[in-house]
Amino acid sequence: MAPICRGRINVVDVDVMRDTGSTSCVVRTDLVRETHNTGTTSLCMLIDGTFKRYPTAIVELDTPYLSGRVQALCMDDPVHDVIIGNVPEAKDPQLNCESSTETIVPDIETPNTDRVSEEEAY
Repeated sequence: MAPICRGRINVVDVDVMRDTGSTSCVVRTDLVRETHNTGTTSLCMLIDGTFKRYPTAIVELDTPYLSGRVQALCMDDPVHDVIIGNVPEAKDPQLNCESSTETIVPDIETPNTDRVSEEEAY
């Protein structure tokens, strides 16, 4: 299960995903105030192995996984409003969300072509 909780970025309520496969934080671009942009970009390797540069911003997060001022990559259409990767002080993704609006999204299972039916196994 992908750990999804409710949180806040710059006083706006958002969905927050804890992603243990990431080494950075990501926020949806339209949640970032112009004054929070750093004017720099950061190179990011995507899940398909391609590299892309994204603008960065310093945002104020208040989430069960991480709170405080954080530098984040700004993406126009991430899978969730805020994504918390393996960054310093990020909390365990298995914690219970401190909100009654907890959402759990099942992981997408990759088909395994080596599987055999129960009959073939015997």
